[in-house]
Amino acid sequence: MKKLFFVTILFMTLLSCEYRADLFGDASSLVDGIPPFIISHNLPFNNSSPASFNIWLRFSEQLDPDSVNSDSVILADSLNNELTNIDISYNDTYNRINIIGVNDVNYLTRGGTYTLIITTEVSDIAGNNL
Repeated sequence: MKKLFFVTILFMTLLSCEYRADLFGDASSLVDGIPPFIISHNLPFNNSSPASFNIWLRFSEQLDPDSVNSDSVILADSLNNELTNIDISYNDTYNRINIIGVNDVNYLTRGGTYTLIITTEVSDIAGNNL
């Protein structure tokens, strides 16, 4: 009976040591090779032109906030002119890129064609680019 008890304690001790190594191990050594991807969005319908707009793109995982900027998120018109009168931000609570702008007669045209470009400079917190 004593041998069985000893084996059980030894076995449980080894399990707890392995668990502690995983629990307190260095998280930066874990490898995430999966790039983020868009899981939902609120892109406007054709021919819509509200007085202001708030476009958001929700991603599958947390992005590196420093990678979300005006160089990596671009809104362009049909002539590929970059629109600069927009605000680009990242919400890490919802893993969302937000693009906010105001429409006026000199800015967006109702029924016009606009392209939202998310470059490969956007990456997740593990460094995986889109």
